[in-house]
Amino acid sequence: MKLFAITTLTTLLINVSICINTSYGIQEPLEIQALAIQKLKKVVAIQQTIVSTLQKNLNKGIVGEVRASLLSLQAFQNLNGNDWVLMDGQTALPVDNPLRQLTGLTQVPDARGRFLRMKDYGANVDSSGDKPVGTLLDDLTKMPNNQFSGSTDRNTHDHLVNIFVAGGSGVHYKGAWSSTSDHGGPFPTTTSPHSHSHSVSVSGGDAETRPKNIIVSYYIKIR
Repeated sequence: MKLFAITTLTTLLINVSICINTSYGIQEPLEIQALAIQKLKKVVAIQQTIVSTLQKNLNKGIVGEVRASLLSLQAFQNLNGNDWVLMDGQTALPVDNPLRQLTGLTQVPDARGRFLRMKDYGANVDSSGDKPVGTLLDDLTKMPNNQFSGSTDRNTHDHLVNIFVAGGSGVHYKGAWSSTSDHGGPFPTTTSPHSHSHSVSVSGGDAETRPKNIIVSYYIKIR
């Protein structure tokens, strides 16, 4: 890059020297060199102004560009201009707005608390299809590839058992007793405890499914 710059400046210096010599008929090499350097300084100054202007415009971004930042809205706009707004879904885009004309969006997308995802472009990765840019996709949970299973703990326990006995006028309900109750006789209990499996319904979980992340603000250039 430096070699290219030196070569360019050298070529420019020679061309300026030839122009000066041709235009003014100056024959003295020192006079030619002095005038060439003056012209070259002016050219370099112009180039620096152009580069500086381009850099400033580049830093300001282009319509539709999205940037992530740790800065507040006020701080971000102080550095980049008021053409940048927070992607909070609160800014309407008028008919003559450049972003609306280029994308068809009528309002700035609401990216609060959301991740950005690239448009599918026919890759068939997005299960919702190849949606337009700015589309908000709802939460989805993919079916796990593996089944969930589990087992109960082994423990000793008793159950209450309803006892019916025969009497003079038929069968009479004697109440709900347990094997630990003292009612003067043996009562049925459960079989010996053993390990066994159950089909279970799993409940609980967190409020959302997400990867580890760092909180930032998203800004978009609307004009």
